[in-house]
Amino acid sequence: MWDMVWPMMVIIVSNVTYNVCAKLANAEINAFASLMLTYGVALLCAAGMFFATSPQRDLLAQLKQANWASYLLGVAIVGLEFGFISAYRAGWLVSNTQLFASVGVACVLVVVGAALFHDVVSATQVVGMAVCAVGMYLMVR
Repeated sequence: MWDMVWPMMVIIVSNVTYNVCAKLANAEINAFASLMLTYGVALLCAAGMFFATSPQRDLLAQLKQANWASYLLGVAIVGLEFGFISAYRAGWLVSNTQLFASVGVACVLVVVGAALFHDVVSATQVVGMAVCAVGMYLMVR
């Protein structure tokens, strides 16, 4: 059970920290300069965690195993970060920005999961997506 719980705890704590920091980031700095600093720190953290957890510690061998998805993930992460920073600078509230984004992503992923990964979509999920759409409308009106 703990194997399922701890990753979700990491996600929740990291996501809360992420949103608070994105909201509090200095609006005077160019968003991409801020992201370069952010990713410099992330690179150092990831490198430290790699060497702390990898039995072989052969970074180049590991990097050679990466496919196109790792590169596209990097582009997607920059888009996410820039989107959240921009949303907060545009006046979105920290109390509902992540909720709105997560609900939207979840609804799109139901369709993507069905189309690309043959996930089964139940009637309950379709009703849930409709309820989410209404909730999203209520949040922004």
